Amino acid sequence: MFKGTNIFDFIETFDTKEKCLAYLVAIKWAGGFNCTKCNNLSWSKTKQLHIRRCNKCKHKVSATSGTLYHKCKFDL
Repeated sequence: MFKGTNIFDFIETFDTKEKCLAYLVAIKWAGGFNCTKCNNLSWSKTKQLHIRRCNKCKHKVSATSGTLYHKCKFDL
């Protein structure tokens, strides 16, 4: 979890898109993956590290889905 105290710490911690996505992945799936479509718990990797694919229904879930950044037009 981010424990910075000011904007400078924030900018230093999240200076790339990859760092932002890695943080969202760590927060979203800290308790494990749960498919939003069928509630299955097993998943497989995709080429994009922030996306999980359900092994049962093949639904893809992004680390940004269900967050403020879902379907954002601008980059993280």
